[in-house]
Amino acid sequence: MRNHNKLLYIVYGDSDVYYQGAKFSILSFLNNSPSLADKPEIIILTEKPDHFKNYPVSTYLITPEMKDEWTVNGKYHFRIKNRGLKYITDQLTFSEQDKLLFIDTDTYFNEDPNQLFDLISNQQALMFLNEGLITSKKKFESLRDGIGGVTLQLPSFGEYKLSKDSSMWGSLMIGMTPNMFHLLDYADQLMLALMKKTDIHTIEQFSLVEALKTQFDVVEGKKLVKHYSTSGKKKHAEKVLQNFFTHFGNQKFTLQLNAAKKIKLTRNLYTVLKQKLAKRAS
Repeated sequence: MRNHNKLLYIVYGDSDVYYQGAKFSILSFLNNSPSLADKPEIIILTEKPDHFKNYPVSTYLITPEMKDEWTVNGKYHFRIKNRGLKYITDQLTFSEQDKLLFIDTDTYFNEDPNQLFDLISNQQALMFLNEGLITSKKKFESLRDGIGGVTLQLPSFGEYKLSKDSSMWGSLMIGMTPNMFHLLDYADQLMLALMKKTDIHTIEQFSLVEALKTQFDVVEGKKLVKHYSTSGKKKHAEKVLQNFFTHFGNQKFTLQLNAAKKIKLTRNLYTVLKQKLAKRAS
């Protein structure tokens, strides 16, 4: 039942880009949902709740103290995702039927996004994309060199060793059910242990899937979303969104929702070629 669905964004930092991205993501989610009566509860964990004051969302504050603790005093900024998820699962009341879907702020939708919730079950978690085996891809060499053949001791979860089946998964989205929430602490303890062995910046997503796969299956949701996480796409999308919110940011939510239907974040061929020429010239 979709009325048990909860959609989460974690938004922090001083740049308006992240807040505009989250707001557009929400607008595109609602505009592509078959029925607004069927929409999930939308939750924003953020340093700046005022950015969302006219939106149909529930906001929770990230304080400076929380941010310092979650980032290990600034040593690992990406840990906020894991600790933010854990905080929300502790703050809200969840039933056994509930499903929690986290989405990055640079994600948007062109088709029914509720299909993502259909991929989440009590036996199956959702992530963005399986990027491949740690043991076989060159881009994971640093992680492999750091923990290959090493036994890590996790305070509450015993020993951890890299296996031949260990993979890297993108965490642009994370879908879970309440019976999985306890594994956020497993993932966090693994992440903290990995920080001492490697300096790669994707250990939070690796740790989460390693934790989830101890008890559950994990599937991809890549085909159901759009995103602008690469540099060229991001530069173009940020310009479009800045223009949109300059014109509509102070309008009523219903007007923003309707106006957002006309916004296209994909680049045309002219924009792609122009960006490539500018990059070569720089």
